[in-house]
Amino acid sequence: MHRYNRMNPIDYDSRRPYDPAYTEYDIAQVSALHRKWMRFQEAYPYNAELLKILFGGSAKEAHMEVEVIPEEKARFIVQILRERPKEAEKRRVDNLVPMGDS
Repeated sequence: MHRYNRMNPIDYDSRRPYDPAYTEYDIAQVSALHRKWMRFQEAYPYNAELLKILFGGSAKEAHMEVEVIPEEKARFIVQILRERPKEAEKRRVDNLVPMGDS
């Protein structure tokens, strides 16, 4: 959604190599997104944690598109996803027969 727009190589002017790679508009957009994310985390901590689990580094952008669920449900889902998976049970495979046309 919000990507950092680098200067187009065609627009590069070798006489001005130190022009900023990002425009003021890009910086303002990133800043606004960060403020919205911080407010979202304060208002809905478990929804924010759930987004971090599901989307990782893209959680900040994803929060703009999601529908907020009740915090109790989000807390329950976070607890389920945070639990360590149990080791797979060892099963016997000696009673399996091959499937096929034979």
